[in-house]
This record gives sequence, structure tokens and C-alpha cells, in this order.
Amino acid sequence: LSPLKNCLVALTCQFEGVNKQFGKDVGQIDLEVGYKISSNEEEDKVDQEQQPKSEQKDNVEEKEIKRDIQVEQEQEEYEQGQIIITIIGVKNVAAMDSNGKSDPYVKIILADKTERTKKVADTLNAEYNQTFNFAFDPSSTQERDLKLELWDHDTMSDDDQIGKVSLPFLPYKNNKQKASFTFTGVNKLYGKDVGVVDIDIIYDTSTQTKNNELSTEGQQGTGGEGGA
Repeated sequence: LSPLKNCLVALTCQFEGVNKQFGKDVGQIDLEVGYKISSNEEEDKVDQEQQPKSEQKDNVEEKEIKRDIQVEQEQEEYEQGQIIITIIGVKNVAAMDSNGKSDPYVKIILADKTERTKKVADTLNAEYNQTFNFAFDPSSTQERDLKLELWDHDTMSDDDQIGKVSLPFLPYKNNKQKASFTFTGVNKLYGKDVGVVDIDIIYDTSTQTKNNELSTEGQQGTGGEGGA
């Protein structure tokens, strides 16, 4: 649950069958989940009324310390850095056009920044090999996952969204990996598997650390020259 602390993450979970359906996938559920540590205000108020003021002060200080520790732990988990994602390709895309094909492309979204791949015409399997870089600062956004959207390009009308998937990036902190994710359909395709995306991803915080070290060294060097 640690990656879900104090944030909401969109997930798709698979139901596994029981009894006669044992061993089969029998359905999916889309949900948003997270957890937040909070106190029961009414119980706290009653406890405070029954306690001497000295004990109340101690309790307040203890809660403040716990809150500070919680914030520090979250900051340790999510650090300023960059998320580098390569969209290798998509496969088994749902057919959206009358010719039984699609013109698929992928949007990648983090907070208020959106990037997209090129579109590949008349195919259900497209290769992109395009890399995108997203700066991430946990103090300026509550987002804790990348959102990937699968779209079909239309020449004569608006493009159609085919599916979507949310990707928590904490597991890839300074840990570059290849991975595959299944898009869940939207609108008329809701609840269906509408394609698979292959990616290469890393949540890189080491770059920020190096930049901070270089900045500190530069300031020290400037100070030394001034003293001379």
C-alpha cells in the first residue's frame, strides 16, 4: 500500500473464477484506490476534554511529530526527478475503421503535460520507438502515475479514444525496466481489452541529485575565487 499513500491511483483488477469457473478470468473491475492516515476528530475532542492541559499539549506535539515523519517518508519515496518513457509499440489494437484496421497512436499524460506518439496508418500492430521525458516534482503535483491513452486517428472527423491505462511509476524509481500493459476500452468498448502497449521506463532521481551536487560545488568554487 505504500505507493498509494495520500494519493489516488487508477487500477484495473482481474477477478479469478471459483468452483466451476476456477482458473478462469471471469471479469474486471476499474477502480481508484488510495489510503490516507487521518484521526477521528470527534474522538480526539472527547479525549482532549478528559485530559489535563499538559497531556493535551504532549499529544499535540506527538501528532505533529508523527505527521512530520509521515511527510518525510513520503518525500523519501517520491523525489524530484524525471520520468523517461519509451513507447516501443502497441499490438492487438481494436479495429475502429470499416476496413478492419485502425490508425493508432498513444498519448502520455502526467499532470498538465501531454505528449503523443506519431500515428501509424491501417494497422492493429504499430511500432513507435519514441522516447518522452516528464519532469516530476512531488511538491507541485498530487499525481503519482502516468496515464496512457490509446487513440485512433480520423481524417474526416474527430479522433476516437480506444482505451486507457494508468501506470504507477514508483516501482521504476532508478530501476529501468521493460513492461507491457493492457489498455481497457472506453465508451462503446468499455470493459474490453483493446490493445497492449510495450514500454521502457525509468523514474530517474539520480539526475536531480547530480545537479544538486554540481550546483553546490559551483557555489563553493565561486566563493573561493572571490576570497582570493
